[in-house]
Amino acid sequence: MLPYLFWKENKAILKYFTIAFVGSSTAWVYYQVNKTRDILENALDDSVLQFMDHYVAKEETLEEEIIEFEPYLEYRKTGLIQWALNNLKFGYARRLLALSKDSNKYFRTKAVNNLANINYLDSWHFALIANMIDPRTAVALARTPNADRRFFLEPPFRYHNYKKDELINAMREFLIEVFEKSQHPCMGYFLSKAFVYDHDSGHIVDHDSSSLELSKFIQTEKEILPMCLESLLHHCNVERYSTDIADLNGLPLLMEIYKRYSGDINVTIKLCQILSYMSYNRHLLEPFCKSGWIGVLSNWAHHKDIRVSIPAARALANLDDDNDARYPSQLYVLHPLNRTKFDQAVDVIFVHGLLGGVFFTWRQRQTNPVAAGFIGSETADSEARRTTKQYFQDITDKILTNEYEIVWNDIPLNSSDNCSGPFTCPGEKFDFDNAPVEDGSYTYCWPKDWLAQDCKNIRVIGINYNTSLSMWAPLCPSRKEKLTLNERSDLMVEKLVQSEVGKRPIVWITHSMGGLIVKNILCKDDENGPVSPLHDIPLMVDADKKIFNMVVEVPRWTNAKMEITMKEVLNPIKQDVKKGKPRFVANCFPHHGYIWNYGALPQTWENPEHLDDGTGCKGDNDPIDVLEIGYRVAKRGEVLQVKVLGTIALIDEGETDWKLIAIDINDPSADQINDVSDVEKHFPGLLKASVEWFKIYKIPDGKPENHFAFNGEAKSAAFAHKIIDEVHAFWKTLIDKEVDAKGISCVNTTLDGSQFKMSRSEAEEVVKKTPEFVHPQPLEPIVDSVYYMPNSHRELTCRCRL
Repeated sequence: MLPYLFWKENKAILKYFTIAFVGSSTAWVYYQVNKTRDILENALDDSVLQFMDHYVAKEETLEEEIIEFEPYLEYRKTGLIQWALNNLKFGYARRLLALSKDSNKYFRTKAVNNLANINYLDSWHFALIANMIDPRTAVALARTPNADRRFFLEPPFRYHNYKKDELINAMREFLIEVFEKSQHPCMGYFLSKAFVYDHDSGHIVDHDSSSLELSKFIQTEKEILPMCLESLLHHCNVERYSTDIADLNGLPLLMEIYKRYSGDINVTIKLCQILSYMSYNRHLLEPFCKSGWIGVLSNWAHHKDIRVSIPAARALANLDDDNDARYPSQLYVLHPLNRTKFDQAVDVIFVHGLLGGVFFTWRQRQTNPVAAGFIGSETADSEARRTTKQYFQDITDKILTNEYEIVWNDIPLNSSDNCSGPFTCPGEKFDFDNAPVEDGSYTYCWPKDWLAQDCKNIRVIGINYNTSLSMWAPLCPSRKEKLTLNERSDLMVEKLVQSEVGKRPIVWITHSMGGLIVKNILCKDDENGPVSPLHDIPLMVDADKKIFNMVVEVPRWTNAKMEITMKEVLNPIKQDVKKGKPRFVANCFPHHGYIWNYGALPQTWENPEHLDDGTGCKGDNDPIDVLEIGYRVAKRGEVLQVKVLGTIALIDEGETDWKLIAIDINDPSADQINDVSDVEKHFPGLLKASVEWFKIYKIPDGKPENHFAFNGEAKSAAFAHKIIDEVHAFWKTLIDKEVDAKGISCVNTTLDGSQFKMSRSEAEEVVKKTPEFVHPQPLEPIVDSVYYMPNSHRELTCRCRL
């Protein structure tokens, strides 16, 4: 009661005392916070952070330091709430950056797209993120539209204190290193002509008098450096020399030249082409990133001059590890220049004609063409006035344009569905629409600017090859020029395949000589006759990435036991026959038919005379089998490009029967699965089910269960690659007639030098002799039966119809 009475009697006094206490406490806390903030701000001059975008060196522990240090940096006079919001934004950006390094391509792409949309951070935020970004993410951001350029590292300052003469000398010494490494005759010839010094005659290759004469005309930096870049450009155009610049650490030197001559369009074009040629070697991504070229290429990809933007886009596409297509020399991607959300449905390929080029053949035609010449017009502006006759002619034309209409030569885009017009245009409007373009809408490459807008979801590729009316200049001795129609066609096909042309419909747009080349390509493709799936299909697609061709014999969920016949000419895929009846695998519960796309690797052979050390058994006299575990049900006879993940060693009736585990490289999960351990992670239970399938699949036929070497353990991808090399070597001995084929047909149509090669006409005669196609007979009911077996797998306990 006493406290209550005290409160009741002194209620007003206590109320004011409480207010005063809370107010003074708040003021004291606010004072302490401000004092602490001043101490922290005075401890570090945060103005230096605004210059961190020039910082390049990447420390290993930089990310950990940022996590501990960055909460104090944003506490400024903007207030506590703004400080907290900025911390949340920066933390979100760091989280996206971590996610962009994920092994899953889908998550990587999504994180990069969200990261590219960030534009609310300070410059020092971007500088810190730029130092944390790995090269793969940097290229992904460079190919993402609207990505902030501050995400990319600024170039280092290695040659910034060099004077002009020192820079020229550095370039000269670098070219000498390139020549000594490559022994490229063209590089040596250039050095002998461009740099002539009495005290350094040891590097001069040619000592004729023209060297001294030429050196008189190239005494200045402005004259010699472009010529050096031209020499490097030719050097990089030879594929085996394309990595020399990066190997000799020449990228920083090229960066310094770019900084000093960023306003010279000719220097920029040469530098961009050099980098574009080098980019075909994807392992050079890290040197590109460290030297600051990723950010420069990102800027160049939006350059108004297509001679810069198109090669820059090609360079970024080649360096993008998530982009399977690669664009070698002579191929330029015109659209899309950036990453897209959806795959392109059609490839549109432009091939220019004689004396043409991808950078000028497809430009918009000028209404009033100006004659080209080496010397410009010398007519003074005052003399270019119109005469009286011309003045009245203009007035007359203006009057006449109101008196007639132009009939369109095709149906306009804005014509109505019922074809009611309009089909004509007033002469005045037609004259205005065809006037010279002065508003910047003129295009120097209409496939890039216009076609992509009218036709969605397409990929536009331009082919650029050298042509001439006559060949008088000496050719580069380091490469064999391919000048005949067949040689150009074969080279073009080889390069197009590298850019994954052929996986979608193709539209060819050609001009002049380009039409002849494409016609030859199509005719040669039409000439491709029958082939042997065992001998004529190459084993390897990409030796560096270990990508193999797989011939599909049995699609998933089917029962017909199809296989490559070893003893028939051209080795057709046929259904195995036993006791006069076609064979089918049984549906052993819970499986139905084959549980993978089943097939074989071409150009392989498991030698029945070779005793394997690991299995203790000899080969089964067949090509090595493949279990493709991707999501798609393939077609019989289809050739898939697969990545081998491991292998199982089946012992089938005393013979070694390797079963490779592989996945189609176009499968959505292919990027995440590289070994058998990944199979168990992403497809739990599949390996165990595969072993179980092979163990019991012959029991319904009255045979015992199969056994496995290595206790049924699936061996690694590296182990499987060794087995593939071994069986491929056995196939070579077979095709080279080094071993007795014992009835195996080695007839082929593509292996030059083979004793078993057959002409196309002979192969077609073989195909003609095969039985004509007839409609299949209905399956016997037993094919659709399901077999139930106990755990012992020795007896059938039940069989029922589906």
